[in-house]
Amino acid sequence: MKRRTLSVLALVALVAAAAIPASMASAAQPANKQRVMLVQKHRFGAPNGTFVFHALTPGPLDFDSGRFTLAAAEKPYVVRDGQRLAVYIAFATLTGKRGTFDVRWRVEFAGAGEGSTVGTGTWSLIRGTGAYAGATGGGRLAAVVMTPRGFTTAQFEGVLRAAPS
Repeated sequence: MKRRTLSVLALVALVAAAAIPASMASAAQPANKQRVMLVQKHRFGAPNGTFVFHALTPGPLDFDSGRFTLAAAEKPYVVRDGQRLAVYIAFATLTGKRGTFDVRWRVEFAGAGEGSTVGTGTWSLIRGTGAYAGATGGGRLAAVVMTPRGFTTAQFEGVLRAAPS
């Protein structure tokens, strides 16, 4: 019994010792992927608004904020499980303190009652300057349009890859 306990302990120690260098090596590598969040706000129908950019994991991009301009086009509606959804393709140029970047997205909106709509979709970073130069990536988004109150807010979350060095 004692001999078997020692062999199990030795095996656990060996596995732990092998894992330490591997974890140290991965921690030492530069992070080329970074999870981010972007929050945009503007008056309903306005072509511009404000944004805040948050880095959700460590990496080359950091907190930023500024203004954006927006161009959107309505596409033919779709029906999913009996619900009619308005489809929009949008393009925004965001100018912050750390640089400028262009984002393209597609979103499907559903009525949420009393003139409000909610939407979900996908987004991608097209190009950037400054801190955003060479970055690529994208993710998912959720948006709320409160038509009676006159504001729109959207939250984009995803992964950006840093420019190759």
